[in-house]
Amino acid sequence: MSLIHANEMGPDEIKDELYDVVKRLFKDAGVTFDRVSKRGEPYSIADEAYNVFVSWFDYPWD
Repeated sequence: MSLIHANEMGPDEIKDELYDVVKRLFKDAGVTFDRVSKRGEPYSIADEAYNVFVSWFDYPWD
């Protein structure tokens, strides 16, 4: 249901709606989504997943 609700929300609300789903997916996969780059900068692959979800329908599929 979170994915259905998120599809009807704005970009700022999507992260809050999908956080539990993404957290569970990564936990089930046995990986963490918080990472540190070689330069020591923290980043989250979950945040990139949210960005892809938000822009999914903007891709030129044709």
